[in-house]
Amino acid sequence: MTEHDALCDTLMGELTILGEDMETPFHPDAVEDYDFVLESDENDRIVQIRCTPSTSDYKGFEGLVFIDQRD
Repeated sequence: MTEHDALCDTLMGELTILGEDMETPFHPDAVEDYDFVLESDENDRIVQIRCTPSTSDYKGFEGLVFIDQRD
């Protein structure tokens, strides 16, 4: 497995940071742990999605995800 493959597997799953296990916003179950808000027009070439933990008890990532929709 290459370093790139290992990074992709990690981003799609769970991370342990400072002893805390948390799912990334790309985890298949992320919709249960995060709130997602589209902050740009869905027809934009690059869309912005804000992700925040769904509760203050959940330690997760907060910020913007940029998705390039160009072919």
